[in-house]
This record gives sequence, C-alpha cells and structure tokens, in this order.
Amino acid sequence: KADDGPRTLFAFIGDYIAKARGRVNPDTGARLAGTTLKKYITTLHHLEGFAKAKRRRVDFDTVDLGCYDAFNAYLTNDQGLALNSVGKYIQTLKTFLRAAAEQGIEVNPAFRSRKFRTPSELTDKVYLNEQELNDLFHLDLSGHPRLDRARDLFLVGAWTGLRFGDFTTIRPEQITGDRIRVRTAKTGAAVVIPL
Repeated sequence: KADDGPRTLFAFIGDYIAKARGRVNPDTGARLAGTTLKKYITTLHHLEGFAKAKRRRVDFDTVDLGCYDAFNAYLTNDQGLALNSVGKYIQTLKTFLRAAAEQGIEVNPAFRSRKFRTPSELTDKVYLNEQELNDLFHLDLSGHPRLDRARDLFLVGAWTGLRFGDFTTIRPEQITGDRIRVRTAKTGAAVVIPL
C-alpha cells in the first residue's frame, strides 16, 4: 500500500471524490460534471450499503470476482436496479480501483479480468413523431396551468434535442434573433439551435 494515501478503499474513494470536485478535464478545460460527481457519490453509498447488508469487508484486497458477483446481485436483487444502472456502478467501481492501482496501491487484480465486466443492454428509444408533437402542442390545457407549462417545456426539449437540465434553464439572454445559444452542463460544449 502507498504509505501516504488512504488506508481503506472507502477512504480512498472519499478522497477521490473530494479531489474530483476541483478536477478539470485537460481536453476541454471544463470542471467535472455534477452528474459524474453524483455518480461517484452514489457508487460509494451503494458499496457501503452492500458491505453493511452482506456483512462483507469491501477493500482493495477483497474486491475479487466473488465480490463482483455479490455486488452485482445486491444491486440487482436488493436495490432493484436495471441492468444499465448496475453497469454504471460497476464501471465506476472499476474507475476507483484503476485510479488506486495507478497511485501504487496494491489492488486485487480481479477487476482487470474479462469476467469483471460492465453489464449493459440495449434500451428502446421511445419518441414522438412530428404529428404527435403537433397534437400535443394544440391540446387545450388552459384549465391546468401547471400541465400547460410542463407540456411547453417538454416540447422545447423535444424540438431542441437539449438535455432536461439544459432546456429547463434557458434564460431570455440566451435567445438572440431566431437562435438559442447554450453551453451544455454535461459536456460544456457551446450549442446554437435554430428556433
């Protein structure tokens, strides 16, 4: 183990999260996305919950294929998570273990095995066609102001293709002429969308 680093996996992950708050992507110059930070924190909470519920010591040396199988089952059966969510947390665990190994911490090598894989599945992309969007636009919701606003926001999202966090925070100064100019929260990319 590294002499000056955290002594346990959970302490390492906590330290990794604390340092990630100020980390900047060298390619884009952008700070780490809030959603990535949230994924790190949630993964740590799931690992701690798993260790407590299953009375397992989860540490650098114990994360082997048996631990992988048990954590996978815990997320699926006990937490009721879908396969892609399970995969997200397994992948994040691998990120933590890889970072620890890169810092010279002795980590169980099982996480590099092909059997320690990130589960995933293709999902159906549900969408509305142009006619359905127009029908929704013309639907009279004047008697329900909250639904009227929700529908309008939904349509802005559908027509612009922006993520929820981006289209719900559009301000008037971001609209110039017939264009919306947005810097996306997730990637930090500047996007110009015709109205």
